[in-house]
Amino acid sequence: MDNLQLSQSGSFALNSGALALSTNNLTAKTTAAINYTVDGQFFSYPATDNIPFATQYAAQTFNPVPGPHNNNFTALYGIFLDSSGVVTFVQGKPVNSADLANAAAPLMFPTNTDAGTPAAGKPRGRCCIGFVRVANATGAPFVFGTTPLNTAGLSVSYINTLAVPGEPLRS
Repeated sequence: MDNLQLSQSGSFALNSGALALSTNNLTAKTTAAINYTVDGQFFSYPATDNIPFATQYAAQTFNPVPGPHNNNFTALYGIFLDSSGVVTFVQGKPVNSADLANAAAPLMFPTNTDAGTPAAGKPRGRCCIGFVRVANATGAPFVFGTTPLNTAGLSVSYINTLAVPGEPLRS
């Protein structure tokens, strides 16, 4: 999916939700209300702690079978809102952390692609509000929503976005 497709769908976060670690340490939270559009219509999502992630969608392009990501790997988890305020996430393909640090492999942003719908960008009915970046050096597999994000050996950061970036992270 490219930014042209995103702009044509009219799904954007109009301000940062200031993503951060939730109080339950398993999910993310927004510390500010988010104004966003889905297919050109305006919506608002309140600042919310312990965001319930209703569904994990498979990203056909990057990670058709999402699951745990292994020790010494880094992955992005895209956070999406639909017009009803339901939050879903898409796990990006984990990449070797050393390869990422040495610029031997990029870290792809997972897109708004539903499982079973291989055409890029379908369904469009969700807006990307950001990403949770998790580098796993715990010695065990990491599972988003199950493994606490404050576990020793995890390096976690939050990326607030207008939409899914068109270029991958290079480091």
